Amino acid sequence: MFSKALIEIVYHETDSSEYIFECFKTLDLNGIDGIVGVGGDGLINQIVNALHCRDDIEQVRQIPIGIVPAGSQNALIISICGFKTIEEYTFAIIKGDQRCLDAIDTYYPETKKHVYSLTAVAYGFTGDVLKESEEHRWMGPFRYQYCAFKEFCKNKGYRAIVSYQPENEDNWITLDHEDYSFICGFNISGRSTQTEHQVGAECDDGFITLLLVKSGTRVDTISYLVRSLQGTHQTLENVFVVKTKSIVLKPCETYSSPINIDGELHPTSTIHMQNLSKYLKLFVPL
Repeated sequence: MFSKALIEIVYHETDSSEYIFECFKTLDLNGIDGIVGVGGDGLINQIVNALHCRDDIEQVRQIPIGIVPAGSQNALIISICGFKTIEEYTFAIIKGDQRCLDAIDTYYPETKKHVYSLTAVAYGFTGDVLKESEEHRWMGPFRYQYCAFKEFCKNKGYRAIVSYQPENEDNWITLDHEDYSFICGFNISGRSTQTEHQVGAECDDGFITLLLVKSGTRVDTISYLVRSLQGTHQTLENVFVVKTKSIVLKPCETYSSPINIDGELHPTSTIHMQNLSKYLKLFVPL
């Protein structure tokens, strides 16, 4: 489709996240009208973070990013414009249809490292599921359900201190020590090939939607999992949802679940999440 539209393509085939970082750190982007990734949420996350290693990030982040979805979840593009064909996504890139997109800047105070995300930053159940699923990639998308069932049987709680800045206030609210099954800061609704999350998050609303699921019995956990697939979990008593400007998460265990950022695993530590309003441009069908 690109060749028929007389669009010139500079093609790079990636074989590792290290290659992506090295490629985009030095790639000449002068005269480039768009950056397109064929893959899933993890690939786009790697591209965005690689671009932030450049000295000219303020200029290159004005270059629209496109996605030809080929991942297991494809949460970013599906949350924003729903289920469409590969041809529809590609045609939107060719036409240059785009919209602004918020990002989440996740800062690690201990290492002074910034990690940027477009979908979500999560701690707890999904981090352990993702870590386990890496050993079962041969199963395809079904590996997530399989690993989720294994983690469900453990019924593990994750103790953390959560502070957040509400959308219309300057003060911070700190919640008491709690055991949670799942903590997540959403930049998008979380809808994907696997779920109908619909937590009320919008990709350009200027906020991070904080979702907390308190730890409980196995019945509570399975109720949440089933209701989250239907997009009706927000009415459960152990679920708390609020729009925020910023979030501070302090995991209480030294050896606990990894931080899941856009499907990429990161070390467990105190993190600060900050919304970056309309930070990037994304090719999407309008």
